Amino acid sequence: MPEARGKNILMVVSSLKIGGGAERSATLLGKSLCERGHQVTYLTFYEERPACEYQGENICLGYKKNKNPLSDAFEILATARKIRDICRERDIDVLISFLTRMNVQSLLSKTLFGNKVRMLVSVRNNPLEGDKRWHRSLMKYLYPKAHKVVVQTDAIGNILNDRLSINNTTVIHNMADSGAFRELSNENILRKHERVFDNDFTFITIGSLTKQKGHWHLIRAFKGVSEDTKLVVLGKGPLENCLKGLVRDVGIEDRIFFLGEVRNIFPYLKAADCFVLTSIFEGYPNVLIEALSQDMPVISTDCISGPREILCPELSPNAKIEYPYMGRYGILTKPFVAETGFRTLNDRGLTREETMLGRLMAQVKVNEKIRDRYSDTSVRVKDFDRLTVVRKWEELL
Repeated sequence: MPEARGKNILMVVSSLKIGGGAERSATLLGKSLCERGHQVTYLTFYEERPACEYQGENICLGYKKNKNPLSDAFEILATARKIRDICRERDIDVLISFLTRMNVQSLLSKTLFGNKVRMLVSVRNNPLEGDKRWHRSLMKYLYPKAHKVVVQTDAIGNILNDRLSINNTTVIHNMADSGAFRELSNENILRKHERVFDNDFTFITIGSLTKQKGHWHLIRAFKGVSEDTKLVVLGKGPLENCLKGLVRDVGIEDRIFFLGEVRNIFPYLKAADCFVLTSIFEGYPNVLIEALSQDMPVISTDCISGPREILCPELSPNAKIEYPYMGRYGILTKPFVAETGFRTLNDRGLTREETMLGRLMAQVKVNEKIRDRYSDTSVRVKDFDRLTVVRKWEELL
């Protein structure tokens, strides 16, 4: 337990839904802070189910999505005032926010409405890729007013420092609970999904079905992998129908399975043979650590940022490498640069990056030496131990 009085903490996050990296990180951090004697309240904007388990109290504003720009701007200002009021009413000591919109509204509560609590904003993605231009303008103005801007990787810190002149950054990796991961992996796959995991070699990917995750590259590349393999896709998102259409057009609908969102991903990871991440950009993909916890080969694009620092800590962020790169804990493949979109292979052949990915997947399937090399990856998860990470957060409180 910390020697000083526990802090009264408000954590601002869009929702507590299962499936979001920021949401999982917020609830795990909140639970860890509660266990260390702090009081945690979540302020969420949207009521979404299923929800992550959390410790503390949740105040949900019950907002609706898909608003017009005018009402959206009004909501941002109204929410900033609301955050100020909640901090005063609940005698909040420290506010921790996750994701750009929440960061902006929290800092506006300070600059426009006089909120005096200590503010820690958390950058969860590549701001040059994942945020709108007006968001970046606000970031340049507002983020220096935070007490600290917490980033998950050196690469994101460098972008904020060099490109946006934001210099009050500090790096804290996401925490991982290896013990909880092991327990969760011992649960059963949903009965309706059991038939998917038979004797065929199974690749798995997990993530929202959005442009950022680059699933169309994975689908196109998977066409060339031998027919006695399967690909399981966990996640939902706006591109789901387009991706399923591409699968039909490519002619591999009998080998790719969209299973939607599940409450517990770990039995699915345990049942699969190899994890693949095809993101165009990232902030810090928690799912890579979760995959490593199951002692399985991991293939990931070497996108900015996260995969390199998680899978290949022996590399500096700017080191030049040849692809594919067999790292200490996983394999990096060349980032995708071509916009193939949802074109079939008849419309446009595989890009070099897609060809490389397909060959890597095929090699992992047939090469036992590669699988043996990455059969003890769970040791990496210990580097993100909960206690180590939560102590770094406590230093900022």
